[in-house]
Amino acid sequence: METIYMFGNVDSPREWALLSFLAKQSGAKSDDPGVTDVDRKVSEEMMSMWTQFVRTGDPNVKGLITWPTYEAPTDQYLYIADPLEVKSGFSKIVPD
Repeated sequence: METIYMFGNVDSPREWALLSFLAKQSGAKSDDPGVTDVDRKVSEEMMSMWTQFVRTGDPNVKGLITWPTYEAPTDQYLYIADPLEVKSGFSKIVPD
């Protein structure tokens, strides 16, 4: 479902309707995702970082958080939400 954010389609009812079956399988109670300005901001930041990565091979954009290179000893990753946050331990997350 991140592609809606990655391609800047968070305001597209058509896109959300196409993915509603995934949302329902994940426990969504409604087809309306309740898009807010926070969603739009996260989408803009994602698009900036992905575009930068495609252009240069480095996702870091001046003015945004530094996306760390993955290294097993630190297990750091970028948690894409508002605010963007570097966390560690993703490989240790176990589904409920």
